[in-house]
Amino acid sequence: MTQIRPDSSPVAHGFVRDPQTLAVYVLLALLTSGYGIIGPLMPFLRAELGLTFTQGSYHTVALAVGTMAIGLGGQRLVAALGRGHSIALTLVLMAVAQVMMTQARILPVSLAASVLFGATVALSICVVPAVMSERHGPRLGLAIAEANTIAYLGVLVVPGIVSMSEAAIGWRWSFALPVAAYGLYWLSIRRLDFGVARPPVKGPAAGRLTAAYWWYWTMLTLGISAEFGLMVWGASFLETVAALPRDLALWASMIFPLGMVAGRIVGTLIMRHHPARRLALPTLALAMAGVLVLVLTERVLISGAGLFLAGMGIANLYPVGITLAMQAAPDAADAAAARASLASGSAILFAPLVLGAIADSAGLAAAFAVIPVLLVLAGFSLLAGHRAASVS
Repeated sequence: MTQIRPDSSPVAHGFVRDPQTLAVYVLLALLTSGYGIIGPLMPFLRAELGLTFTQGSYHTVALAVGTMAIGLGGQRLVAALGRGHSIALTLVLMAVAQVMMTQARILPVSLAASVLFGATVALSICVVPAVMSERHGPRLGLAIAEANTIAYLGVLVVPGIVSMSEAAIGWRWSFALPVAAYGLYWLSIRRLDFGVARPPVKGPAAGRLTAAYWWYWTMLTLGISAEFGLMVWGASFLETVAALPRDLALWASMIFPLGMVAGRIVGTLIMRHHPARRLALPTLALAMAGVLVLVLTERVLISGAGLFLAGMGIANLYPVGITLAMQAAPDAADAAAARASLASGSAILFAPLVLGAIADSAGLAAAFAVIPVLLVLAGFSLLAGHRAASVS
């Protein structure tokens, strides 16, 4: 059984090659393909179940409930099960959620599937950043940037999977390929040792989550909020605002994850030479530019360009945010990773629901005007985090 060496850092001239790190990279890709299927399925679910935009956004509320429920006790759960068994549980929950979501005939079933997807988000976040922090130390930023580049390939392929399933045998078979991938993945990594998760510790030995950590946590929450707003409602925006037919809107929605992949590739290259702290503000500025282009026009080509630029900028908000947060809590890696799952849950709960409610009352174009506000608030949180880190 391959053992983790906490003092080793296999990051040399770019891509991380040790088996544990590669395994968590692929896990993140499978995870994003799991919860990322909600957005591409949303037009079908809304049509077949007769849902309003607000009712559609209940799926992200359910996702947040699952994320936060596991996130609150995730550190203890992972410590009890072990990291390897926690990954196995994540795969089982994703498979069940995929089947439930694609076979749902009533809203409660699809909402229950979203709760399970949320649980997988929390479990993975309780495992992955802690493993990577132990293995890569000062090169954590580069490792996380690489991980999230690969992870977003999962979101990129999901609209294609749904579209091909719909064309071949129906959208309700969209679960087949992802579930098969989960099984193959487990067979390939089941003998790896991902290290020992530590249960929560009270008192001085627990380490401290600093003020800087919490400011970066806030920036992370706001960045994920913007990402999920675009991910969940991107296809619907192109259909209702840019007036694309549903099938074309579904394919066109791949522009956002394509921009995310491109942005994370560029971010990975930059983080080989520059720390996450230096990359943060330019990342926010590019995200803001793309979102403004998107929301200020209804022309298809310009909207597509804005969606791509927004993807490029938002791409690195998570790897930069989680890197800064983990580095601000060097003596409490497991606790910091567990609290990061609450950031995801808070973001998933907030953004798509607010956008859906605004869309029902004022239209989806008006709802998307919220996203620049989220990015401005993320910028303020980032600067406050830098200031807190410099005085601590």
